Parts: sequence; C-alpha cells; structure tokens
Amino acid sequence: MRHWPGSPTRSLREMLSWQATPSGLAGAIAGGLVLGLVPKANLCAAILMVLLLVARVNLTACMAAIALGSLVSPQLDPVFHTLGKTVLTRPFLQPFWTWWFDIPWFAWTGLQNTVVTGSLLAGVSLWYPTRRGLEAYLRRKLDRPTCSIGAAPRCVPHASARATKSAA
Repeated sequence: MRHWPGSPTRSLREMLSWQATPSGLAGAIAGGLVLGLVPKANLCAAILMVLLLVARVNLTACMAAIALGSLVSPQLDPVFHTLGKTVLTRPFLQPFWTWWFDIPWFAWTGLQNTVVTGSLLAGVSLWYPTRRGLEAYLRRKLDRPTCSIGAAPRCVPHASARATKSAA
C-alpha cells in the first residue's frame, strides 16, 4: 500500500511532535490551563488565546490543557468568586478600578465580573510554577532537554548522556 506525502497519519504525527521540547510542552500546558480556567466570552480570553497562538508551544498539548481547564473551572467558580471579590473590593485599589472602569473598551474584558477577575488572577499566578515544574519533570522524563520528541539525528544529547558515553 502506497502512502502519499500528505497522508493524514503523517500530518497528525507532525502536529503532535511540533514544538515537543520540554519547554514547548510545559509552556503549552501551563498556558492552556490559564486559558481553560478563564471564562471564554470576554476580551481577556481572546488576548490569552492570541498570546498562545503566537508563542512557540505545542498547540495540541495546549488545546488538551484548555479542555482540561475548562472542565475543572466550573467547580472552582466559588473560589474564583471569592478571590475576585477580594481584589475588586479592596479600598486601596478603588482608584485603580475606577480609572480602568472609565475606559470605554474595558467592559469587554469582563474584569468587572468577580469570577473572571478571580480566575484570571489564579491562572496567571499558577502559570509560572506550573510551567517550571512541568519543564523540570519533562526534562527528566525525556532525558533529552535540547531535543524534541521527533527530532532529527543531529540533535544534541543531554550532558549526562554524553558523560555516560565518554566514561564507557
């Protein structure tokens, strides 16, 4: 059976292995979780989506993380509401929120909603530790930090792998 160059399985394999480095996968999953936690019908979600599309991350892993975050988000709405209400009602932040709420396009961000504010704040504060933790885990798991999963043979192996080869 002959496979033509644009076969669906080859396209799927290429899509899954694109930017499959530990940093690309970790960034995709962390960013996808942030977007998954935020309610989608506002300007904040649109901006986050554009940032993820522009970033060099694995979009397949990103979409899976968005789906996972979207499934978990409704159960966390009471926590997000409490966090958002706390931030929006702080007396020392009132001049800042008044200034932002006076901007005409600000209503499209949805930040006047306590759940949107709380989920955005929670997602952004969880992004860095999630990304760094996943990147460290994936570097250990893949044992090839400078190589992508479907990389060419010219890929540079991990320093510990080079030390093991030279010691043998």
